[in-house]
Amino acid sequence: MAMNEQLIQNNPSQANFPLAVEDEIIDREKQIEIVDGEEEIKNMSGAKAGGVALRLGAEIWFFARDKKLGRVYGADTMFTIGKNERMPDVAFVSTKKIPKKGEPIKKWNFAPDLAIEVISPNDVYDKIFDKLNDYFEAGVQQVWLVEPRFERIRIYKSPEESTTLQKQDELTCEEILPNFKLLLTEIFID
Repeated sequence: MAMNEQLIQNNPSQANFPLAVEDEIIDREKQIEIVDGEEEIKNMSGAKAGGVALRLGAEIWFFARDKKLGRVYGADTMFTIGKNERMPDVAFVSTKKIPKKGEPIKKWNFAPDLAIEVISPNDVYDKIFDKLNDYFEAGVQQVWLVEPRFERIRIYKSPEESTTLQKQDELTCEEILPNFKLLLTEIFID
């Protein structure tokens, strides 16, 4: 028996091994999207962007769960977005899209209803807007670009139509999350 196998059997927490899924090795330090057939490393967010994403995703999750509207996914969930594979920082998938067999092991083979990108200091705006266009081409209903540094959210209903909300505003999303209301002071806490 190999050393790693022994560690896994005796004490899994001490094993040092890469995460493997169906013969694919996943680097735990990087998130990789597939863009135009090429691997593209997704920039990791900082503490502020990560906190904002988690708080926003949690608010949507609790609301959607209670109303049985759908499910929320984090930044490590892959979606097929046209010919690309993308990982929004937060994504919402409506109940009507979820197959009877449930969630896939690896990736969703469709676009979410709502894709949320939280802009971190390492992000390049051209790439963010390429993603935004990809999302709409794949059928995403709304894209939210969240800018923690400026404490604002841009709600896109199409690549050309957006509304900007500031920290003192209330976020709603009647088309996807009927009756959802969130004061942005709940996610922009600093």
